[in-house]
Amino acid sequence: MSISLLNYFVISQLTAFIFLFARIGAALMVMPGIGDPYVSPRMRLIIAVAISIVLTPLMQDRMPAMPDSIITLTLFLIGEILIGAFIGMIARTILSALHTAGTIIAYQSSLAVSSIFDPVTGAQTAVLSNFMTIVAMTLMFILNIHHLLIASVVESYQLFVPGVFPSIEDMSKLQIRMVADCFTLGVLLAAPHIVFSFIFNLMNGLMARLMPNFQIFFVMMSPQIIIAFLLMFAILPVVMEVFVDFMQDQLQYFVGDR
Repeated sequence: MSISLLNYFVISQLTAFIFLFARIGAALMVMPGIGDPYVSPRMRLIIAVAISIVLTPLMQDRMPAMPDSIITLTLFLIGEILIGAFIGMIARTILSALHTAGTIIAYQSSLAVSSIFDPVTGAQTAVLSNFMTIVAMTLMFILNIHHLLIASVVESYQLFVPGVFPSIEDMSKLQIRMVADCFTLGVLLAAPHIVFSFIFNLMNGLMARLMPNFQIFFVMMSPQIIIAFLLMFAILPVVMEVFVDFMQDQLQYFVGDR
C-alpha cells in the first residue's frame, strides 16, 4: 500500500511540474529581459525549471490529474504553452511602446538614418529607440518589475484554469487592444518632439520662402538635432515614469489587486 501511495505522490508531483513548466517556460522564452536573444537559452531553461520546482508543491491542488490519453495530454500542454506565450507576448508588446516612441523621435529629429542592430528585435532599429528600450529594461530590473512579470504568470492560473483550452478569440482581442494602447502611448510619449518638429519645420519653410537661395536644410539640421537631444533628455524621466506606471497597471490585470 505504501508503494501505491508513493507512486501516486510522485505521479501527481510530476504532473503538476510538467504543466507548470509548460506555461512558465513558454512565458520566459518570450518575456522581455529574460527571453531576449542575448540571454542564454540554457539559463532561461534553468530559471524556468527552478521556478517550476518551487511552485510545484504550492500549485499542485490547481493542476489537473494526468490524463489517460496521449492526445488529451498533448492538448493540455499545447493550451498551457499558448497561455504562457500569450502572457510573455503581452509583456513584450508593452515594451514596444517605447520602441514606437523612440522611432517617432528619431524621425522627427533627423536621426532615423542612424540605426544599430537591436538584439531584442533582431533587426536594424533607430539608435534612440534602442536607447530608450535599454533604459526601460534597466529600470524594469532595478524597480523589480520582473518580479511582477513572474507573478503575472503564477497568478494567471486564476484566469486561465489548467486543463481548459484557452479562448483564442478573447486572447486575440486582448492582444489587439494592447497593441493599440501601446501604439497610442508611444505617440503620446513622442508628442513633445512632434510639436517641436512641426514648429521647427514651419520656421524652415518660412525661411526658405523668404530666402530661396539660402541652404536651409544644411544650416538648420545641426540645431534641430541639438535641440531634439536636449528635449529628449529633459523629458526622459517623465517618459520613463509614465511607461513604468503603464506597465505595472497592465500587469495588474493578471496579478490582481495586491
